[in-house]
Amino acid sequence: MLLILGRFGFHQVNEQLEVMLYKLEYNEIGQLKRKLLGWENGSFLTDIAYRYNGRGWRVSSGSSEFSQGAAL
Repeated sequence: MLLILGRFGFHQVNEQLEVMLYKLEYNEIGQLKRKLLGWENGSFLTDIAYRYNGRGWRVSSGSSEFSQGAAL
C-alpha cells in the first residue's frame, strides 16, 4: 500500500490572494519523497525527487535542473 502524506506552504502579502510556495510529499515512514516548488499558472516550476536505500539513507536527489547522488 502506497501512502503519500503531504505538507503545503502558503504565503499572503497584505490583502492579495494567498499563494502556494511549496508542496512536500512523504512516504509511509516519513521520508521526504518529493518536493514541489514555485507554483505558477496552475503548476509547479521545480520538481525534486528523493531516493533512499534500505537503511533509510538518501542516495540520490534530482530534478530537471540537477542530479545528485551519494558516493558509495
